[in-house]
Amino acid sequence: MTSNPNIDIRRLSDMDAEDFYALRARGLRLHPEAFGEDLTEFLSKPVEEISRRLKMTTGSFVVGAFAPGLAGCVGLYRGHALKTKHKAKIWGMYVDSSHRGRGIGKLLMLKAIANARTINGLEELMLSVVTTNIAAIGLYESLGFQTYGMEPRALKLDEGYWDEHLMRLSLLP
Repeated sequence: MTSNPNIDIRRLSDMDAEDFYALRARGLRLHPEAFGEDLTEFLSKPVEEISRRLKMTTGSFVVGAFAPGLAGCVGLYRGHALKTKHKAKIWGMYVDSSHRGRGIGKLLMLKAIANARTINGLEELMLSVVTTNIAAIGLYESLGFQTYGMEPRALKLDEGYWDEHLMRLSLLP
């Protein structure tokens, strides 16, 4: 799936926990407005917990881009509730600033979408993105995601608020 032979896109395993932990912490520290998770909350989790989560195979996963170290990641979470398990949430999309402009974000999303299409009964992908993140919105739109709403004041950071676009992609033919 990768068009750049110097970039390896693959699902992360428990063996990637420390690299994922470091990359996720860096993203939360440098771009706190872009994520629903707070850096302090994330750092309170031991790496072993992250390792356990990466090991799970219940329709949820994290995809990473190695160029050659872990340069970016994106996650997919599918819940278990009967009435909502037809959809999954894309979360945690991040490409380290030193690797941007190389198409890694698109490669990550393409791999996540391809993996999602293999999950039995999964019909729709959902995501939210801060309305000021024009590059990410453009990427998601180029892959077929459509905005279906906007959540005002979705995130509160210090005394400021960030609105988020709510986007979806149908996996149905």
